[in-house]
Amino acid sequence: MEKFDIGVAPANLTRVIFLSTYINYDGVLMADNNRPLNKKQIFQILNISNSLAHIFWKEVIEKNIIIDNQNDTYSINQNILFKGNLHGKYVAQLAEQNRSITRIYIDTMRELYSTATHKFLSHIYAILPFVNRHHNILCRNPWESDAELIEPITMGDVCDVVGYSRSNARRLKKEMASCTVYNKRQKRDQYLVGFVSIGSRKIENNFIMINPIVYYGGSRHSDVSKLFNESRFNI
Repeated sequence: MEKFDIGVAPANLTRVIFLSTYINYDGVLMADNNRPLNKKQIFQILNISNSLAHIFWKEVIEKNIIIDNQNDTYSINQNILFKGNLHGKYVAQLAEQNRSITRIYIDTMRELYSTATHKFLSHIYAILPFVNRHHNILCRNPWESDAELIEPITMGDVCDVVGYSRSNARRLKKEMASCTVYNKRQKRDQYLVGFVSIGSRKIENNFIMINPIVYYGGSRHSDVSKLFNESRFNI
């Protein structure tokens, strides 16, 4: 498995995922009033400086991540991010190819975009392919349904994936542990991730569970949410 990488700067990965919360079922970027977004409006939504916005735009247009429809509307490449339901047959094909797919949530993505640094969020998105489809644990076998057979990856592994030195695992864990999201159903803030230590108390040996209100690829959301809420994590 490899990290989620679309070939752009880390902060720009976060911005692409954020913009994907505005696409319709055809991949066209739309305002919340269901009208297409033009370039100026997209820049306003990104809420970054003009210089950063132009750097971002040049990169995503050149790499065909955002597509200019030539009528003052724009789309996100649906081979990367799309809106819609997945058919079971297609999901099975992905599993056979050892490719990953997951579901992200609009409100949570927008909240994170406005509250956390974009470079930090890129680390969270980079590890998407390692999220187990059934249990939301970061692991080497994300399609494994039997919890006993899951092969968790550790904080040390996460450091390797996102380009941190393992000696800085504590700092990365602190950054991840400081990030919270609001759970509307429970009406309270929750941690973005949970950390579990088994056997060794070394930080780099902690393994990680992702809060399913952030993203989840399976069909047992309520069960996984309950597991996350009832688990005791170390911070």
